[in-house]
Order: sequence, then structure tokens, then C-alpha cells
Amino acid sequence: MDQRQVVAQLTASTLKQLLGRLPNGRFVQIHKSFAVNVAQIGGRGSQQLTLKSGVKLRIGQAYKAGLSQVW
Repeated sequence: MDQRQVVAQLTASTLKQLLGRLPNGRFVQIHKSFAVNVAQIGGRGSQQLTLKSGVKLRIGQAYKAGLSQVW
């Protein structure tokens, strides 16, 4: 499978479908548009998550409980 096929497949999938194909427990959805590798989480506040790289991402209200289960 070349890179173009992978990109086309990813864009045709929803984030929920993509997460279903990833290793269980290693990735978590934190917002309707974001999923992160749990191993890359550096810190968490009530409204945002900070990755080890320093990138800050907003945590969606609907995803807080799921995030609490893994981190």
C-alpha cells in the first residue's frame, strides 16, 4: 500500500473508526477532532492537555471521562 492509499483511507474514515483500528488503550480521544497517544501526555489541566512536546490541546467535555480512565 503506497502513501496515497493510506491518506485516502484515513480521510474516508471517522476518527472513531480510526481509533478502533489502533492498539487498545494506547490512544484516547480527547476532543471531537483530536486523539493522542497516551504515552505522549505530559500533563493535564481541567480544560487542556499538554503533550510532552509542549503542544497544548483542548479537552472536550464529552471526552473527559474517557481520558480519566487512561490517564
